[in-house]
Amino acid sequence: MKFKSLFKETSTLNSLISLSGSTFVVKLLNLLIIGYPARILGPEKYGLISFSLSVVAYFSILILPGIQNWGLRNIAKSSSASSETFSVVLSIRFILATISYILLILFCQYFVRSSPERIVLMICALALFNNALALDWVFNGLGLIKINAFLLIIQSLLNITLLFSFVKTENDIYNYIVITPLLNFIIFVIGILILKRKSIKFIFPTLDYIKNSIKDSYILGVSISLIIVLHYANNLIIKYYLGNKLLGIFMASFYLFELTTTIPGLLTNVFVPKISNYYFSENQSYLKKEINFYQKLTFIAALFISSVFYFLSNDIIKTIYGTKYIEAIPIIRILSFGVFFNFLISFYTNTIVAVGKDMIMIKIVILSAFISILGGLLLVPGLGIKGAAYVIVFIDLLGCLYSIYFFNKIFKNEYNYSKFLFAFLIIVIIEIIINILVKILFLKAMFIFTIFLMYFFILFELKFKKIFF
Repeated sequence: MKFKSLFKETSTLNSLISLSGSTFVVKLLNLLIIGYPARILGPEKYGLISFSLSVVAYFSILILPGIQNWGLRNIAKSSSASSETFSVVLSIRFILATISYILLILFCQYFVRSSPERIVLMICALALFNNALALDWVFNGLGLIKINAFLLIIQSLLNITLLFSFVKTENDIYNYIVITPLLNFIIFVIGILILKRKSIKFIFPTLDYIKNSIKDSYILGVSISLIIVLHYANNLIIKYYLGNKLLGIFMASFYLFELTTTIPGLLTNVFVPKISNYYFSENQSYLKKEINFYQKLTFIAALFISSVFYFLSNDIIKTIYGTKYIEAIPIIRILSFGVFFNFLISFYTNTIVAVGKDMIMIKIVILSAFISILGGLLLVPGLGIKGAAYVIVFIDLLGCLYSIYFFNKIFKNEYNYSKFLFAFLIIVIIEIIINILVKILFLKAMFIFTIFLMYFFILFELKFKKIFF
């Protein structure tokens, strides 16, 4: 691939291939190192870092999280306004990140009594600026998917180098938490240089443009803020009732769960800008094909990843984290069901948002956030970290059913998913048989992979015969 091809807008298939290839490389690298800091630091300090990042996430709500999604959609609709959109989003989020960081420092001084916890929290709070300075949404809006693929690989390689160089004992906790902010700043500088080459530069936005951007993005911002509340509520509840060690064990499995969400995130980056473009340009033929293709890939990925998580959970935890985290095995098995529902939620809700129905997201997320907090308070004291896992799965199931209802309401039941659910039941039965008969990890993994590879090609064969269209 020539370097100049990175700067060209790509088709859906090329975008998918580029991001799939880079994501595979990045995730393979991350899998090699995800257990390294957990092993070195131990469950106690790993839990402390997880708690700190959860607190930081709540302060990130002040940075208008929905405005980046608005910016992506705005650039996808009108690339001529790219500089203005880039400038207003960057300005608003950087100013709000600075204010949020100051407030978090004050929070540390008055409410965090332990000096080590206070230092860890203040360093982790640099992630506020990481969020504010992220540029991936700009490249996605411009259709420059290969740029994000390139930057992802660079960041992962640098992360591995710094991690193995500076995190060698449990006392290197500060070195560990400073690596991510440092790398994100480096990627930001590279991104700015690339945007300059594309003639996108920073211009001071007018007050009216700032007001309009906030007005247009606040609905989506509220829904994303509620997602943050939903996402991190269990962490704070576990910390309060069970302490840092069990939080660290829970987060070891939850980070693997989060790692899987990069796959629907990948599909979102590829498909959502195009779906939004086709919808607002009233190109119904291409819109339907794009949504169908997006739906198929999401179901295939959901089936494959959730099955691997459930049937290989014992081997995954022991291989990645070691025996200190053996209590995470039942947690990851429970969360494997959440993986499946989470993938489907990603497809339905992102398609809904892509066509401008942001208010629906708020309805879904408000209900989920309420149940998350209430469920955590009721189940964690009695069931421990298993209770937290049950809450996540139940919320994902509820969110999945709710989003399917609204999706079908918007698109008048045009998109069929019953065949996918039937295939899911058949494959689960086959995999249960495989799990019982095959005890060797490699053979078990190969069986599962072969089944899904066959399923994948069957779906594409059906596509080319136009059974789905």
